[in-house]
Amino acid sequence: MITNKEFNLVSQISHTGWGLAITFAGKALLLGYWYLIFAGIYIAYALIKEFWYDSRYETPDVRGSNLEDFLFALLGTIIAIILILLHSY
Repeated sequence: MITNKEFNLVSQISHTGWGLAITFAGKALLLGYWYLIFAGIYIAYALIKEFWYDSRYETPDVRGSNLEDFLFALLGTIIAIILILLHSY
């Protein structure tokens, strides 16, 4: 059985990974600064999902901190943007 601490770790890795993946996908699929649009859409989605959806529909046994989940999603997105900008120079 997975503990709550292990579940939270996997969850935060996932939130960060999705931020990275979606932002990099925007860069890989489209030219220019479209990756910023992808990043913005993901951050808007994460805000709605973490602060509205999860508070209403997640069960207490898997529910962590909405703010923590959102910040890890934001972290992945910021890391991707920084890496893209560093690679373009």
